[in-house]
Amino acid sequence: MDLYAQQVGRSGRDGGMSVCLLFFNASDLLPVRRAAEREAVTLNDARIGSSVVSTGLRSRDVACIEASSFIHGGLPGHRVDAVLALLAAASLFSVGRHVHAHCTVRRGRAWFTPPLSLSADAAYVLFSVLVPLFSSGQFFARCSLAALAGHEHFREDGTGAARVAALAVEELSLCGVLWHPVEWRGVLYPVAPLSTTCPTGEEIFLAWAPVSLRQQEAVDSMDEVVSFLSTRVCLSSRLCRMFGEDGEGDACRFHCLCSICCASCPSLE
Repeated sequence: MDLYAQQVGRSGRDGGMSVCLLFFNASDLLPVRRAAEREAVTLNDARIGSSVVSTGLRSRDVACIEASSFIHGGLPGHRVDAVLALLAAASLFSVGRHVHAHCTVRRGRAWFTPPLSLSADAAYVLFSVLVPLFSSGQFFARCSLAALAGHEHFREDGTGAARVAALAVEELSLCGVLWHPVEWRGVLYPVAPLSTTCPTGEEIFLAWAPVSLRQQEAVDSMDEVVSFLSTRVCLSSRLCRMFGEDGEGDACRFHCLCSICCASCPSLE
């Protein structure tokens, strides 16, 4: 409605006569509403996400959990990001930036003559991780970012370890040590605990409740739009009363030429 009101305001600024038509069908909002309902995070989603994260963090300070773990647990893949954001916003877990889970690497032209200016991370990945993988003379290898992030070298990076490791692989690719581009697969979510105990059911509910309220408000706002546009009244007058000065709605109705305010104007219905 704000966009429509803005467009109406631009009409007739030069003082000349102007006509503004709005074509609306309530069924046009049905796909939008279905999409909103499909993206809505349920309490069960929050419970599944918390359970998968807690399982992944058993006896570990940081865990890199693949998206497939959430999906196998019953959480729709397109809602994983929203669920983890919910848990992080409620300070139940610390969630890092997600990265690719696996990469397929191939020896590049500079494999035997790597540049001397490699970063410490890239040098570690090359000599401590990749060289042993290619020791048998093969040209291709599959590397897990979760396993790579678990190396002692990346321990200090916490939930950012997987991303640092991925950047090191990209560096080796860009400088020709590995074939460019690297083929990435899957998604990995780095997480860390913020307490020594797993979240309780009450804590998960309290984390989910505000999100549920915002989701319901979004759906209700669409219903309000349908109601606003479906009511047979002069939209110009209603918009003037909503956004204009005192008494502007009556003046608008007096000069309005729509089919409701002006009997001589043919109705489009």
